[in-house]
Amino acid sequence: MRTGRREKLTGCAAVLAALATLAGCGGSDDAASDRPAPAQGAAKPAVGGRPFTQAQTDAALLTAQDLGAGWAEDEDPADSPSEDVSGGDNSDVGAEGGTESANSAQCDTYMETWNGPKGSQDAVSSTRDYAKASGTEHLTFRVVAYPSAEDAAKAVADSRALPAACDGGSLDFNWGGPEKSEVKAESVAKLGDEAVGMRVTAPLASVPGTELHMQVLTVREGANVSTVTFAAQTPADPALLPPLLAKAATRLHTVTQGATPQP
Repeated sequence: MRTGRREKLTGCAAVLAALATLAGCGGSDDAASDRPAPAQGAAKPAVGGRPFTQAQTDAALLTAQDLGAGWAEDEDPADSPSEDVSGGDNSDVGAEGGTESANSAQCDTYMETWNGPKGSQDAVSSTRDYAKASGTEHLTFRVVAYPSAEDAAKAVADSRALPAACDGGSLDFNWGGPEKSEVKAESVAKLGDEAVGMRVTAPLASVPGTELHMQVLTVREGANVSTVTFAAQTPADPALLPPLLAKAATRLHTVTQGATPQP
C-alpha cells in the first residue's frame, strides 16, 4: 500500500513492458464500447464530512478480503497500466493532439485533475494495487481526502464531464504515445453523496493490434473520495466492479462516521 501526498508518475518503460506481457493473453472485445452512455449517480449538496486523516484514508481502502480468488496485492504497482491514472501525479497526462477546439483544452484540464488534488492542495491519500495471478488484469483502490467537501465535489464533477470532453480525443496515459481514445460514461448505483463512472478504450501503441480497456468508478462522501480502477486488454467482467464500488462506499461511510471498518 502507498500512502501520503501525491506521487509522481514513474516507470513508463515498466508500464510498456507490462502491456507487452498482456499482449499474449487474448484480443480486444468491443462489445462493451457499443452500449449507449447511461446516467450517472445523482449528486447531492457538498456538505459535511471532514477530510480524513492519513490513518483514515488507509482504513477506507478496500482489502484483499473484498476480492475473490485469483487476486493478490501487486508487489510492483509501477507495472500496472492502471497506475497511470490512479497512483500518481497526472499533471503530465492529458489530451495530446486531437481536434483544435475548446474541447481539447477542456479535456486536458479534466485529465490533469482526474487523479486527485493538485500538488498545491493540502491533501492525503492512500492507494492499494492488486493483480490477477495471470498478470492480465489490474485493480487499483484509492482514497483521497480533499481539503473540503466542495473541493471533492468539484473533482467528481470534472470526472463526470470528462467523457463528453475527451471522447474521440488523442489521450496520452504514458503508455507509449497519444492515441485516439473512446471515453464513455459508465452506469453506477446511487452511492454516498454521489457516484460516477467512466470507461476508456484505446489502442496500445506499444502492442499493435491490441487495446487497453479501463474502467474508473468513483464514490464521494463529504470531502473524501474512493476510486476503483480496472485495467486490462479485455473489458472487465460485468459482475466484478459494481460490488467493489458498493463496498468502497460502505467503508467510506463507516470511516466518516468515526468507526473502524471490518477487515
